[in-house]
Amino acid sequence: MTNGVSEFMRAYWTRGEPGRALPRSLTVRLYQLWLLAFLLKSLGAAWDISWHFMSLRDNPFILPHDVNLVGEGIAIALIIFHTYTGYGMDKASLRLTQGGMITFLVAAPLDEINHRINGLDITTWSPSHFLLFLGTGICMAGVTRGAMVNLDKSPFRTIALLAMFFYIFEDAMFPNGQQEYGIFEIMAWDGGKIEASSDLLAFLANEIHRAPDRAAILQFALPIPSWFYPLWGMVAAALVLVVARKVIGLRWTATAIVGGYLAYKSVLWLAFVAAGFTKSAVPFWLIVVGVAVDVAFAVAWPWFVRVLVGSVLVVGLGHLAMLAQDRLLVLPPVNHFIAPVSFVVLAVLWGLGERWWPPYQRRWMTRLGRPRTPAPVPVVSS
Repeated sequence: MTNGVSEFMRAYWTRGEPGRALPRSLTVRLYQLWLLAFLLKSLGAAWDISWHFMSLRDNPFILPHDVNLVGEGIAIALIIFHTYTGYGMDKASLRLTQGGMITFLVAAPLDEINHRINGLDITTWSPSHFLLFLGTGICMAGVTRGAMVNLDKSPFRTIALLAMFFYIFEDAMFPNGQQEYGIFEIMAWDGGKIEASSDLLAFLANEIHRAPDRAAILQFALPIPSWFYPLWGMVAAALVLVVARKVIGLRWTATAIVGGYLAYKSVLWLAFVAAGFTKSAVPFWLIVVGVAVDVAFAVAWPWFVRVLVGSVLVVGLGHLAMLAQDRLLVLPPVNHFIAPVSFVVLAVLWGLGERWWPPYQRRWMTRLGRPRTPAPVPVVSS
């Protein structure tokens, strides 16, 4: 293993402009490492939010953060390699990836300062947290574009693109996790089973200058208005899935991504429950959003018809699925009167995307057809 890494570095650690082509097997290996990096970041982030519903933040090196940091370290090492050598990623993809990582690295110390001053930050929608999500999303977009352009057409390329859009989807849905964990916190309080640790309750009491009651726990656990959860969930989910459907082009792309996300969330639910951590409401209602997007693309109608039909299906079926999940399982509070606003926002943004996408797609296809500078050295033996 060590000899292989040394041979690789001697052969390929040379300065070059972005767009230099590696042998196919090595390009695949780089993007496999990217998938591993984002998996570790995703696991660490999911564990982190569950952790902090039970315990007050203590230091930046708690176990969830350590898992996240390993993923972050792999990602930074890959960016350094792409930047210095120019191998494995074109210029536009690399700039996106670099920009996302810079945004994340600026947000991380700001978030730490915020926690040092204010203790626990009770919402995923704080400015520093939002910058973390945004930076991660931009970095993922860069890697996704890199896979589109730099990987040869193959089953791995399809799998890599599906996986990257899964990670982008998970990143977009992550802020709603505040509500999905919070509803169980309220249920535990109402059932007389307080899950929060004594230091977390003491912090809350110090913040409100009185003993915590249900109103205080409600503000801690469910700080986001009930209309925002469905608005963000449906619009953000649908837009990510529309882009995924256009990029990958498989018939059930959107449904497969949401199905994978729900399976992932379900496995985490079982793992956290087994380990004694706070569980969350798995948003099973999202599966109809994936189906609705795929159905909208199933018929070759004009783009504006696809936008209107798709928006109606996403919002209409989405709210029906929420009603069903609320009755049969567990769901955070939802204000269904926001549905018309969700429809308008989604239709406008989806429509703008439909008008913007064709020229971008033509430019991307042109770049894809250009020959890339080959690596001047032979393949490293394994």
